[in-house]
Amino acid sequence: WSEDEKRQVLDSFTSTKNRMEAIVAQIITQEKRIDSSVPGANDLLANLALLKNGLQSTIDNINSTEYNLEIYKADLGSETLATYWPSPVPWYDDELTINNGSSYNWFNVGDVATIFHEVTHTWSDDGASGNDYMNAHVIEVLYSVDFINWLRYKYDYKKIFGVYPE
Repeated sequence: WSEDEKRQVLDSFTSTKNRMEAIVAQIITQEKRIDSSVPGANDLLANLALLKNGLQSTIDNINSTEYNLEIYKADLGSETLATYWPSPVPWYDDELTINNGSSYNWFNVGDVATIFHEVTHTWSDDGASGNDYMNAHVIEVLYSVDFINWLRYKYDYKKIFGVYPE
């Protein structure tokens, strides 16, 4: 690992943590505005809590002095910037592998959104449940889109309240 590569990885985790903290704050703002007496609102609130708690657990992992994420670099081919493996065994470490291949190199692209996406795999199910609020491939857009403008949330909110969220 070069010093520049180490710095890029550390900076991407800082940016990811900062963005997740901003999204958590935005979710809290929306939770306060939702009238739970409206039919369907409690399901939406449950999804918001699920997403908020997942993001908070990732923030906690990034801030932790005990959580251990093994980070590797390898040639992952021409279509993948990184991969994440959440260990199903409690005493094994999770693993993040960053592409440093000649044709598609994360260190050349510096795509922090990729790290944001990959670290949400610690708690997301990639669509197995059918719940987009815990699908890393759906929530990854939140790295660059404010929560109130996230299409999944806007659609769900409008379905319940008849208007888009403010």
